[in-house]
Amino acid sequence: WYAVTSEPGGALESEGHQRGSVECLSVNAGEFEVEVSGVTQRAKAGETLRYRCDRPHTVRCVGDVSGEASMVCILKAAVME
Repeated sequence: WYAVTSEPGGALESEGHQRGSVECLSVNAGEFEVEVSGVTQRAKAGETLRYRCDRPHTVRCVGDVSGEASMVCILKAAVME
């Protein structure tokens, strides 16, 4: 679990995690976009994005206001045991 806070334009760039891993980003305030392999998804307050995180991915705060979100990373190794 991660608490994510960002000013508009802020970005978190991550390398890929273990193959088969996924992340969920639940937006509490503002608006975020997630880009994975050239595909971009957007979510505003009250919405959740689910995406593969086993490849490079970027989470950005977009819009005019600061953003707050909760992010859960579910690593493949954690669900195999």
